[in-house]
Amino acid sequence: MQPTTFGGPASNSFRDRTTTSGCGNVRGVVLDLAQVRAFVAAVDHRHFGRAARALNVTQQALSKRVARLETALGARLLERGPGGVEVTAAGERLLPGARRMLEVADRAVAEVRQTPVAPLRVDVWGEVHPPARLVRAAARERPEIVVEISMRRDLPIAVGALERHELDLAFGNVANLKRPLPGEMSAELVTTDPIAVLVNARGALAARDHVTPADLAQHGI
Repeated sequence: MQPTTFGGPASNSFRDRTTTSGCGNVRGVVLDLAQVRAFVAAVDHRHFGRAARALNVTQQALSKRVARLETALGARLLERGPGGVEVTAAGERLLPGARRMLEVADRAVAEVRQTPVAPLRVDVWGEVHPPARLVRAAARERPEIVVEISMRRDLPIAVGALERHELDLAFGNVANLKRPLPGEMSAELVTTDPIAVLVNARGALAARDHVTPADLAQHGI
């Protein structure tokens, strides 16, 4: 059983799409916000396909936006590897400023539209895991609410994002954390995820239909 937790400052709006595009000029380099948003999404999801789905664009379109951003900046920002997208050193340097750009742009659009309430930014770990389904189901039940989903697939990284106020909620197994949650955060059990256990056919647990963490602990697992 894997406890799922969340924490961080609360908000009351959800978003699962992007609405902002535009550009800015930094030392003669034109930065298109759609390209910057594509880069940030690829970093958050660690996968071009998942990032494209989150932005409601094709994977080819997202790849082109990132490539154009890299061309404009004259630096490689992302590398595709067997485990997904990896951020280069140049990408790591760009990322904090890129997030601030998008935050300012989204705030400006919200103020113009007189909808200043920020979205609820939720990290759901991964696409096929229960938190993603729970959050999307909640959003469907409340169509007036917008959710902004990310999938960092790493709870310590998500906790760091909570500390930097880049996230409002994060799901993950707190048993895997090597340090306590910061004092301003709270955690509670939201859902559990059944997992398979491979045991010896002649062992004490072989005849059981299901086992609990306490059962495993008694046998040194």
